[in-house]
Amino acid sequence: MKIYLKGYYGYKNFGDELLLFGVIKEIFSRYAVEHLVIEVGNHLRIKKWIERNKKFITARYKKEGVVVDREKISFFSLDDRFSSLPQKFRRFFSHVAISLGFHPYSKYFKIFGGGEVIDETRSFPHNGWNIPLLYAKTIIKKNFAIWGGIGSQIMKGTHFLSRILLKNAKNLLLRDIFSYSVAEEFFNDGEIKEKPELIQDFSTGLLEFLKSFNNDNKKKEDEYCILNLSPTVNINKQDFFKIIDKTKKRVFFPCDLNFDPKILEKFAFKDSIRIYDWSEHSLEESLDFIRQSSFGVGSRLHFLYCYKIFGMKFIPLSSSNKLKYNLD
Repeated sequence: MKIYLKGYYGYKNFGDELLLFGVIKEIFSRYAVEHLVIEVGNHLRIKKWIERNKKFITARYKKEGVVVDREKISFFSLDDRFSSLPQKFRRFFSHVAISLGFHPYSKYFKIFGGGEVIDETRSFPHNGWNIPLLYAKTIIKKNFAIWGGIGSQIMKGTHFLSRILLKNAKNLLLRDIFSYSVAEEFFNDGEIKEKPELIQDFSTGLLEFLKSFNNDNKKKEDEYCILNLSPTVNINKQDFFKIIDKTKKRVFFPCDLNFDPKILEKFAFKDSIRIYDWSEHSLEESLDFIRQSSFGVGSRLHFLYCYKIFGMKFIPLSSSNKLKYNLD
């Protein structure tokens, strides 16, 4: 089977880079893969990331009895097309070409997701509408799957989008009870023929695999807490300081390296706090760094999800449905 995976991979986002290994494992577990093409933001970055984690991930796949043939995996970036144009125009014209049906992998079975597929808190079309706008022919032909999360359904437009995608997908793998309930409602109404599956987050197996390693004998640094903030979270500075004053040493963990570091500019301690750049470390090193901390304070799902799986204390700075249904 020839498969095209579209998510948010290769854009310096810790959560999505963590999910990727679990999604790859799930694909090779379910399908006889001839060729897997993964859409990425940057070829070199994602190849370096996979190579850096090759030994650790191979051990995890081996333990679960999954054979992942790396020779069958390749990467595609929207910047690869229209190479004669300046970089800033390539993505735009790639989107136009794809929306008109001119995609180099148009006949491949599409898997959309890994993380949150429909999220009405994001701006249009990144709230999920980019899928039918770019891949209308794929949706009409029902040659795709939805894997991951389905966000809140407050807006009528979100509910309409969910109906379009969920009722036409060949299969639905949903990572939390809320996402599953949205799909189950369509299923019970007869709008979806195949019953959706409720699964764990795609990072769970990998995190539990690391948790099985003994961490007690590792040399621990001085007590520290790890902070993570995202641009969309409104922070009460006084309450925030009360939380982080519980420990003297603080480390900032920017899950999204494109956006999160800018948040530090709001705080007086920005020059004294250490920033942990996870992109310069292996996944095992970064997860061990989290395991050795006292606790975590943050707003990004997969930063906090690590603490949940490791059985450690964490304090969420957001009450979003995405956090609620994946962390409770």
